[in-house]
Amino acid sequence: MTRNFLLTVSGTFNMDNNMPRLVIWSECQYTQLAVRALASNFAFISQIYTLPREEHQIKLTTSDYFMVGPTSGGFSKCYEFLLKNQDNIDYDRVMIIGSGLDMLVMSILFKKSFKFFFKKDGLQDLVEFLKRFILLNYNDGQEYLIKHHLTYNEERVLILMLTGLSETNIANILKRSIKTVSHHKVNLLKKLHIDTNATKLFFLYNYSIASVKQGYDSLNNKVMENV
Repeated sequence: MTRNFLLTVSGTFNMDNNMPRLVIWSECQYTQLAVRALASNFAFISQIYTLPREEHQIKLTTSDYFMVGPTSGGFSKCYEFLLKNQDNIDYDRVMIIGSGLDMLVMSILFKKSFKFFFKKDGLQDLVEFLKRFILLNYNDGQEYLIKHHLTYNEERVLILMLTGLSETNIANILKRSIKTVSHHKVNLLKKLHIDTNATKLFFLYNYSIASVKQGYDSLNNKVMENV
């Protein structure tokens, strides 16, 4: 079965060109090891990198497959890496391993539609999903997992929240009243199922882009451009 699959896949690529690489960004060592072991069966994958450990060795290209696990404090580092490489990424070859919120935040930040999303609580199904990912076999049926129906204004408030700005600062930037910003904030947090002070603080701690210590000014400017 594996042999036939590899033959089918290799036939879809021009073997004379540079072979694609698989780049894995995940803070979870088990995820890294599992994906490495599975991907080693694909003969046309020339190299496998695991980030952030090997970040200094890699610059993404449009032929690379990129698997992202933007969890906990690693979200900021992952986002900064993506910003540096965003002109060299084929977003059809990006796979998010995480929660629906991870996918939503990435989509809003980069104004891109990510076609591959794998819930991190189901690694036992990763074998088949990885095959579909490598074959670029999209499954639009998973869209319901990432759609929270945020309005455009709620998206703008969310992004500015992630930079660590206060409601007053957000109101000044968007030229809206504090009451309006607060209304958008309450609505978006409810849609994301973040409705208590404790979960709100946990959310901001895990996803705050402001936690990036180096290059914050350039990072913040980039976020502001997306707003």
